[in-house]
Amino acid sequence: MASGPTTCRSWRQGASPGAHRHNQGDIAFLYNADQFSKSDSDALIQAPIGHSEGYIPTGATGHPVIILGRLSEHSTHVLVTTVSSYRADQLGLLSPWKQPRHRKKDPEDFRSFAGCQRPSEAYPPLSLLAGQSLPKPRTGWVYVQCALVVPLSVLGPFGKTCSGEPFQMQPSSLAELRLHFAAKCLTWRDCERRLAAAEPSPVALLPAPSLPTAPSPATPSPTSCPSWRERPSCPAVPARPPKGVPPWEKPWRRAVGSEGREG
Repeated sequence: MASGPTTCRSWRQGASPGAHRHNQGDIAFLYNADQFSKSDSDALIQAPIGHSEGYIPTGATGHPVIILGRLSEHSTHVLVTTVSSYRADQLGLLSPWKQPRHRKKDPEDFRSFAGCQRPSEAYPPLSLLAGQSLPKPRTGWVYVQCALVVPLSVLGPFGKTCSGEPFQMQPSSLAELRLHFAAKCLTWRDCERRLAAAEPSPVALLPAPSLPTAPSPATPSPTSCPSWRERPSCPAVPARPPKGVPPWEKPWRRAVGSEGREG
């Protein structure tokens, strides 16, 4: 697999489980099913009686994943979705919604990273932090109906940038993607409950997704501008003298300047 300009090693070269934090917005690597421990395999891969597959489909393993949600720094599980090329590089860059095996899926359930084909202009392309790009920059898609809660023990690093930092989603792009999942993913609410139930101590459900908002302009201080109830002050005018005072003794006439003096 060809590496992107910011990738220093193969994304398949994972580290031991638990060696990386995997925060919300990070790109991690979901190990191949045969790399799971026996307990993880029994819980996640093995199909229960009467089912054709386990909680995690085998085909979803061995892929990079976006950490969509993590409830606390003590979390043992995270909410993820897979990123896949859907073998488009082997099919003449044929996008997944045009491939026979995926044609029954709603094209609008596929989200595309920048540089990849999009089913329409309904949603913006997904983006990583500035200067980062996926190893396959033309074939990276997310399927909105694929949301999974997995233990940190089945995750490894998805390579690193040359600066040593993990690949990460642009915060605004992650927020918009989470909104899409919350609105359209049929298993999103179940994932929220699973994530909360897996916490070491009781916590609230994952906060509702929302887009980042620009800071609102500061509200003027009440003392920064006059109240509409406050009347402007006027210069004091001397009181009228009582009746019977000669005109030349009336102070209100003397208050008028020489140019405006009345005769």
